[in-house]
Amino acid sequence: MIYQSDALSPGNPGIGSSESGVGVIPEQDYFDQASYRFDVALKQKMDKKGRWTVLLNLNNITNTPERSFLGIVDRLRDEEFYGLTADLGLVFKFR
Repeated sequence: MIYQSDALSPGNPGIGSSESGVGVIPEQDYFDQASYRFDVALKQKMDKKGRWTVLLNLNNITNTPERSFLGIVDRLRDEEFYGLTADLGLVFKFR
């Protein structure tokens, strides 16, 4: 589980921008909303020697959006959904 608290945006409204998250007046500040993101990572050895392993990684299970606001929470600036991603793998160790 990952938690991000309310925070001023680090000045990245666009790639290469030099803008800051702090405006001239408080209504021009922009900040990222606090959020929780849930991830799961599972790994299981498949044989007694531990040479074969199955992996499963699930990221952003709840599809939590990342939101940023301008000044106050009622003024949504940006909202991005990254969706659920998954990795399934099989590992073999040469010994």
